[in-house]
Amino acid sequence: MYRFTKHLSIFRNQIKRWCLDHKVVWGIDWRELSTKLAATVTHISTHPQGNDFMLQRQQELDTSALAHSYWSQRSKDKYVQLGDLPTKFFYNKMRQKQRSAYIYLFELQITSGLGWSYHSNTILHHFKTAYGPSQGSTVSDQGQDEAIDLVLRDLNLPHLSLSQQQQLLRPFSKAKVHEAMLGIGQGKSPGLDGSTAEFFKLHWDSLGNEVFQAVNHFFTTGFILHEWNQTLLVLLPKGQNPEESAFIPGRHMDDNILISHELTHVLNKHRSGNVHLAALKIDMNKAYDRVNWRFLLKVLQAYGFPGQWIQLISQCISTVSYRILVNGQVTESFPSHCGLHQGDPLSPYLFLLCMDIFSRMISWLRIFDYSMGSSSQRITAWNHSPISQAGKLMLINHVLIASIAHILSVFLIPTTIANKLDAMLARFFWSNSSGKGIAWKSKELLHLQKGAGGLGLRSIGDAQSFSSDEESLAYS
Repeated sequence: MYRFTKHLSIFRNQIKRWCLDHKVVWGIDWRELSTKLAATVTHISTHPQGNDFMLQRQQELDTSALAHSYWSQRSKDKYVQLGDLPTKFFYNKMRQKQRSAYIYLFELQITSGLGWSYHSNTILHHFKTAYGPSQGSTVSDQGQDEAIDLVLRDLNLPHLSLSQQQQLLRPFSKAKVHEAMLGIGQGKSPGLDGSTAEFFKLHWDSLGNEVFQAVNHFFTTGFILHEWNQTLLVLLPKGQNPEESAFIPGRHMDDNILISHELTHVLNKHRSGNVHLAALKIDMNKAYDRVNWRFLLKVLQAYGFPGQWIQLISQCISTVSYRILVNGQVTESFPSHCGLHQGDPLSPYLFLLCMDIFSRMISWLRIFDYSMGSSSQRITAWNHSPISQAGKLMLINHVLIASIAHILSVFLIPTTIANKLDAMLARFFWSNSSGKGIAWKSKELLHLQKGAGGLGLRSIGDAQSFSSDEESLAYS
């Protein structure tokens, strides 16, 4: 990987030096022509030699004129194919496009006394803060890992099968790498070295083996060269009519307003009846840029992705470094501590996994609030009534648990929520008229069936398993 990058760097420097030494305009190497004529002039001492020089000079000019005519026709042929004709109009359009990407506010402030160093430091401070570690968190890394593991364990996430894990770890062939290269746009995402995808496509016969070896080295070792993950953040002036919103090409900003009005209209139509709808507004400011890497890797682990594959993802997201490009000036490099690379084909899928966890947590919170709220309200009302323990047993088994049976048959309640519900029901069973009481038997004996010597109090976990078994039998 390093050797391939070093070879590209050496090749780039040699090409640059050759282009400067053999600069050709309209097919004519004017430096070589001037050197050749200058060397001939120094040896002129007689009139015939002067005539020969003038004849040679005229021949060179005629040859240059033919070259100019030839390359001019070639340029028109390229214009028919590609639409680029080197005319005054074309260069004016190019300069106009460059000016549209220029931020003139910086230029005005520079002329008024604020230098480029001031602006670069301000820009760097902003982006270092945006891509820096979270501020204000006093929890240690181990504490964060434990908290994340606890939340993910309670969500009962689906797990990849062994065959799916093996499929992710299958080695890539050279043909697959070539296919991936062909899928990249010609001039898309050129790195800081200036090597575009078009360069590798045109010279794949010569560079294909080295490209495949470098890519295969990453998949084999699980480590990527940091130079491969250098990224330029280009600052552009904000356009008047943006044509993209929420990473969806072709969608206008106003479309979101229309969608929100349609959703509000649907909500207002369902105010009566048994079906109620609600909207939840969530601030997703800089959602891609603030994704926590530690949380993302824990999520991948919870879904059952293999460790080697998680290591590859970790290298892709954590080795990135940024430079800011504004008005043709490039700032110094700085590392990133969070976020996903926008434009990367894999980033949307990683972001959706994080959003899936967020959606599940909201669902579990809604289920928990409903279950705990409805049960606690009934228990509070019953605590003021003189109910025997036998009566409480009937109420718990046939009223409280039955009231949330429809939830248990649809949703898989996390273990922590089920344990909290069981603890609340147990306190109600042992409590007296004042709301206090002593648990005279253990939790295991309390939930044990009466035929086995227990009290027969149903637990949320058992009720959920029973509902799942009934649903399985119904489908079978």
